[in-house]
Amino acid sequence: MAPATSESIPAHDPLDDQPILQIGDFPPTSEQAAVIRAGVYTKDNLLINAYAGAAKTSTMVMLANQPQMKKITTLALAFNKKIAEEMAQRLPDNCVSMTLNGLGHRTWASHIGKRCRPNARRSFYILKDILAKASPEMRDSAYEHTNTILKTVGLAKANGMVPDSFLADKQSSMVSGVPNARRTLIDQEEFFSALPEVLDPWIVELILSVLEQGIISAFSGDIDFDDQLYMPTLWGASFPNYRLTIVDEAQDLSPINHLMVKKIAGHHGRVIAVGDTFQAIYGFRGADSDSMTNMKTLFSMKEKRLSVSFRCPKAVTKLARWLAPDMAYPDWAEEGIVTTLADWTVEDLESNAVILCRNNAPLYNLAIKCIAEGRFAELVGNDLAKSLIARFKKLGPLTMPFDHVIEALGMAEITQISKTREHGQRNVRDLYQTLRILAGGGTTLSEIISYTEHITTMTGSIKLMTCHKSKGLEFENVYILDKELFALKKYPQDKNLLYVAQTRAQSKLAYIKSEDLYLTNSFGEDSD
Repeated sequence: MAPATSESIPAHDPLDDQPILQIGDFPPTSEQAAVIRAGVYTKDNLLINAYAGAAKTSTMVMLANQPQMKKITTLALAFNKKIAEEMAQRLPDNCVSMTLNGLGHRTWASHIGKRCRPNARRSFYILKDILAKASPEMRDSAYEHTNTILKTVGLAKANGMVPDSFLADKQSSMVSGVPNARRTLIDQEEFFSALPEVLDPWIVELILSVLEQGIISAFSGDIDFDDQLYMPTLWGASFPNYRLTIVDEAQDLSPINHLMVKKIAGHHGRVIAVGDTFQAIYGFRGADSDSMTNMKTLFSMKEKRLSVSFRCPKAVTKLARWLAPDMAYPDWAEEGIVTTLADWTVEDLESNAVILCRNNAPLYNLAIKCIAEGRFAELVGNDLAKSLIARFKKLGPLTMPFDHVIEALGMAEITQISKTREHGQRNVRDLYQTLRILAGGGTTLSEIISYTEHITTMTGSIKLMTCHKSKGLEFENVYILDKELFALKKYPQDKNLLYVAQTRAQSKLAYIKSEDLYLTNSFGEDSD
């Protein structure tokens, strides 16, 4: 046998000789040990790419509990209060665990010297006050676009867009005594050009007015949850500095989050960010679609990896390698099942089955068919319900017959498609397909609305949810409905969305198609 060449022998890393303390009952894997040693024995900023189920939280807890790390003032940042509280219980006393919003809130209150009063509906009330002074025609038109206006205001804050009226190079004087922002992360014109919907100029003006009034009111302490990040980061507040900042779910950070973390770290602080590049799926709500790559550049990070999934069985892990080729499993992992059901019935679904789909329409259609088959399914996290009912109510009088409802939905869809850029059109089509499915539940608009309210509040053992809603969760039996809806070649985040759906499974993963569902009536006979 030929002797091994220098290229075939991995260079010895001196860090591998450094001791680490085992925390908990299980020794760290080689990858976890590498992360811990890099955290303890180097001064590098680190980016930890942790695949689904790869124990990223446990790894950060092991790192923080090393004796050397207990001497360092550390901030652990989480996205929601539940995770922050869980981290606080597991981290040593030198660590402060907070949400990004919680820290931003404290910082802004300290900056303005006033108590802040967060109100999730703050932008709506501002819009309402603006429209109170408008003509009845303008008011009615604007209220039809309320959801678009408010959502766009939130996106503007997540992306760090400051209206031109608050920029020193655009306007020389202060607005209503409010100082200009230090900077904007995206130009006003560029921001609106990137939106999926082409907005009428008068709607753009309303959005800017709501944003401007919100900025002014924030200086008096009236804020919403987006302001907790937006205002202190762009209006010169001084964040507390920590020697080390640990950031969870780094793939979901928005541009305003990136700048906030940079301000927290200051000139001498260190940043360790952990996340999963392949779970970046929230671009539609303001997350930076390349968050981890951009953080690596922003903080000159060294990258480490946690590739062993402790959640998924072997079969699911092997499947996920189409996107994460080095994803691995521990020796003790169960084999698991990955299968496709060619012809299936509602009875084939386990009582604890979870059905995931990229789009809403197939889920609503399946929920209705489950009822017809005597099984009850629950649409989980169904925040779409209010929007669906509101759209029905805009179509006309409650006495409107079914065929007129379908006709009105068709016209409304055509209008919406004409105002939507290509990359947003498939979501519009899914929305109106969902509305048409629900319209089949009544002969008049009034009956259709009642039926929609019933379907969207129904509970049951079978859970139906979009893939977006499933992130962060795990289930024993997972079914992916209509896999062909993932446009893997056209939309990069669809690859991540499919990966998220696949890696929710702890035991069984099955693919099913709506068209392959075989229905029977209550007497066990074939149904037309």
